[in-house]
Amino acid sequence: MKKTITSLLVAATMVTASAGNVIDLRGVEYQVDTLYHATIGPGTTQTSLWLHSASSQLRVFYCTVDMTNPYVKLHGVVAKDKLAGNETISGMAKRKDKPGERYFAGINADFFATQGSTGRGVSMVGSPVGSTVVKDVIFRARNGASTYKQFIVDQQGKVYVDPFTFGGKVKKADGTSAKLGGINAPENNNKITIFNDLYYGSTNLKDNDYEVAAVLAEGQTFKTAGSCKMVVTAAPSNAGDMTIEAGHYVLHGKGTASEFIASLKQGDTITVTITGKAAGNNSAKIADKLYLGSRFDQDKSGYVTGTVNADGTTTFVFTVSSNKQGVSIPAVTGFSDGSW
Repeated sequence: MKKTITSLLVAATMVTASAGNVIDLRGVEYQVDTLYHATIGPGTTQTSLWLHSASSQLRVFYCTVDMTNPYVKLHGVVAKDKLAGNETISGMAKRKDKPGERYFAGINADFFATQGSTGRGVSMVGSPVGSTVVKDVIFRARNGASTYKQFIVDQQGKVYVDPFTFGGKVKKADGTSAKLGGINAPENNNKITIFNDLYYGSTNLKDNDYEVAAVLAEGQTFKTAGSCKMVVTAAPSNAGDMTIEAGHYVLHGKGTASEFIASLKQGDTITVTITGKAAGNNSAKIADKLYLGSRFDQDKSGYVTGTVNADGTTTFVFTVSSNKQGVSIPAVTGFSDGSW
């Protein structure tokens, strides 16, 4: 029976123990005790460590996954299968279990919105900050996130950590085009943002820029790499906060891209090309995407991380929790290229 791991990740640190049972973190020596170690699934072990000194203590929990084992895979899962929403790890695992695939280990992910709602009162809580793509389903794709490290599982199952940024263009039949910014991420000036029905039900933007509704042309697929054709379903409008109907898309033009949107007419066919690039691996396509965050998050006192060894054959996922006093841990990595 095939087994699957859900492993959604956020920014953190990897702790590397020194010889013996003592580890030094920022000049503080911690005694290290192993409280638990067991095999929990195919090629996967779970370990619990207790790090303690005279002034503070830490609990470290981690799984080690043998990526050469044919019976284990890494997958991303999004709460409620929408951009916004809350769901426990165990709840997601139960919901995604199916014959031949059991989700037996998981970890929480990303920095996400803990408050806020749209102008229509729709909750934004649970929305991930970073790009989030699972099996070509785009929940959020950011264009300007070149400094954020992404935890990525590519189509061949290889795991790596790299900045990943999305882009592309939208082209009319006459050849004129505008640059594509993010998907469900309204942050790019002079570019088009595309919203799908995984967003908040409307664009939540009232900036006098033009928006237009569209649907996929017959037989087309909206995914992380490649092109698709869309058909404009109504005249553009600058009234703002356009409703996103089920199965529809809304294209919002910011700045000069607003003029491109305004020039569209109902029935027009446009070509949307989405590109994605990882800084080090130049990967054009990802199957699952798990967010790691930025190096500026390194001093948070309770967080998780993921990393892989040099040849990519083993994946480690960590969670670190401090005592009530709070402990800042330096972000230490096992990567020769300095990834965080």
